[in-house]
Amino acid sequence: MEFTQSGLICFLKYVEENINPIKPGTADYIRFVKLLKTVAKKSIPIRHRRSYTPCWTKECEILLGENKKDGKNVNANRLVGLLDEERRKRWLEAMDNLDFTHSSRESFC
Repeated sequence: MEFTQSGLICFLKYVEENINPIKPGTADYIRFVKLLKTVAKKSIPIRHRRSYTPCWTKECEILLGENKKDGKNVNANRLVGLLDEERRKRWLEAMDNLDFTHSSRESFC
């Protein structure tokens, strides 16, 4: 994950200031993890945090980059179409993997 040098300096400074009260050992591991998560939220800009997008692939990343560069609707439409296709494949796969062998009702398909 890339972020600005100032964000890294802020991260390191905050960790150094607050890590001393945490004693080494397994009992304080949870406190250490909370410290790192808190510092990351404070120092890493939101634009660099990735949110989960279902069925996002490398090809989608390429199309998004092309769309940002060109600004053409063709790339945007291809991206939406690709995401729809991936979601449909995922849905069909989930439906194919349904198992009604232990169900008291029959499959509706």
